[in-house]
Amino acid sequence: MRAVRARQLAAIAVPATRVLAWQPMAAATLGGLAIVALGSPDGVPFRLSVAGACLAASTAYLIDDPAATTIAASPTSQPARRSLRAVAAVAGAGIGWTVASIVAVWRVGDLAVRPATASFLTLVVVALAAASVAAAVGNGTEGAIAGVAFTMACYASTFLPAHRWLPFPPDAGAPGATRRLLLIAVAAGAAIAYTARDAAGRAVRPPRPARSRHRESRQPRQGGSP
Repeated sequence: MRAVRARQLAAIAVPATRVLAWQPMAAATLGGLAIVALGSPDGVPFRLSVAGACLAASTAYLIDDPAATTIAASPTSQPARRSLRAVAAVAGAGIGWTVASIVAVWRVGDLAVRPATASFLTLVVVALAAASVAAAVGNGTEGAIAGVAFTMACYASTFLPAHRWLPFPPDAGAPGATRRLLLIAVAAGAAIAYTARDAAGRAVRPPRPARSRHRESRQPRQGGSP
């Protein structure tokens, strides 16, 4: 069974790359590199965080699947197709973030990359989760805009005054921030897994037998005349 699934994934890997909306991620990567490489070195940490947020938000475009309803009955299940898209999104975002971080460290010299990376990865998972939920509601074609908007709103919340009800910590390097980011990533990952379920494989409850309203009238009377 695993060998069959592996062959199915390999068979759809190359065609899937032709239908993925990779242009927004490419634009976010190039734009992020530009704002990190240019300007004053004093603003590099802030510009790196902006570049990371935009790059993470752009991964939402890779979740949209316009052919979701058309190929719903194909042998390759929806979880397999969604997993392939998520892997491509994480891989592309990871490459872009790595290059931007190298440029930032080269310009500044001493930069806390680990907390920024943890915040970036959490934003990526949140973007994919928001896009997956919206795609499940919109039949696979309405996840990108929702994912981008929700991700940028989460990033913007880090500039608000610190409150306990805010999900993202204002400072990713503060004590306890890593735990909060991990909890957010786990919750977002659970949302991705839940929305990726194949609708054809869900259990359907059989209808209950209808009760006859005249059950007693059909029973033979005892002691009466026929």
